[in-house]
Amino acid sequence: MFGYVRICKPRLTCGDYELYRGAYCSLCKTLGRRYGPFARLTLNYDMTFYALLALSAGEEEPVFTPGRCSYNPAKRCLRCRCPALDCAADVSMLLAYYQWRDKLEDGSFWERLLWVLPGLFFLRAGRKAAKRAPRADRIIRTAVSAQRLVEHETGQVSLDRTAHPSAHALGALCALLDARLYRLGYLLGRWVYLVDAADDYAGDVKRGRFNAFKHCESDPWEALAATAAELERAWGELGLMRYGAIFENIVTLGLAGVEQAVRERRAVPPIIDEASAQAEFGDIRHQLQAARYDETLSLLDDVPPHLRTAEWYYLKGRAQKGLGRPEEAEAHFAKASYMAPKNSQYRAARDYMREDRSETDCSEKSNGSGSCDCVDCVDSCFSCLCGLC
Repeated sequence: MFGYVRICKPRLTCGDYELYRGAYCSLCKTLGRRYGPFARLTLNYDMTFYALLALSAGEEEPVFTPGRCSYNPAKRCLRCRCPALDCAADVSMLLAYYQWRDKLEDGSFWERLLWVLPGLFFLRAGRKAAKRAPRADRIIRTAVSAQRLVEHETGQVSLDRTAHPSAHALGALCALLDARLYRLGYLLGRWVYLVDAADDYAGDVKRGRFNAFKHCESDPWEALAATAAELERAWGELGLMRYGAIFENIVTLGLAGVEQAVRERRAVPPIIDEASAQAEFGDIRHQLQAARYDETLSLLDDVPPHLRTAEWYYLKGRAQKGLGRPEEAEAHFAKASYMAPKNSQYRAARDYMREDRSETDCSEKSNGSGSCDCVDCVDSCFSCLCGLC
């Protein structure tokens, strides 16, 4: 794994941030205890997320105690020691071992020379982790082989087929903790694969390597946004209570921030400016104002996939809402909010649809209460919220 699954620190409470740091430090301590001090260098944010999942899936509440960092005694931290962290450390070491092998096989001459140096450590630690976690080792080994076969196919390949081995591997690893976590893990694995492909785009093109943003027939940016929206929905359906605020922060804000950072620092086509996109969709907005929802959908469907920005998803959600399709509308608002997390209009529309969907038989509750008709009120408020009136 690659360290893309991060928190959005400004939006976490101090208590939740200390718990997250506690999981990070505890996993670091566990790696050192089980595989030696060099194993601590393989620690990353992705595996901290997995460690939190392992802690949340356990029946007993993990107990964190105050402590100090082993490498920096002046730094205070929380620590926890439990079997769930042992499992996370084994999986972390296996992923680091197979990533080391991949670097040796696919890297340039100088990269391979660099990765030969820690070879003895990775060989010993990888074998030890495989004995301790044979099921996890089998899952990762199978996924690595399948991924290699897919990426060596000639011509344009399906994006779903390309991302499946990595996605299935993380889903299966999460299912080892709790069977309900498979879909969450699958979608997160797919997202990590795609965002890593975007981050490595320039280097892969320069060296002639396979990259999903170059060799796949569909638009990876659209697939990335759709995956993030599905991931957010899958998280909401799980209803995990332990560390729920931390998980929600990562899924709804942290991943979006990472994707935006990758978009800004990597020259991966296509990157569309949202301000210009809003101006280009002016005619479609006029159709929405006139309540011509079918015509709006027709115009939106004619937009090429690589030009479908957050504004495109937002407008399609408005049209779906106007046609009485709340689930489709919510999905498109979620995609728009994910692609442009700083846009308050997109985020408000998404939250509004979620709240509206959760309130069943609203009109029956308001009948006879002296209040206004619920449906008319909703339509009126939604038009104001979306800035179309």
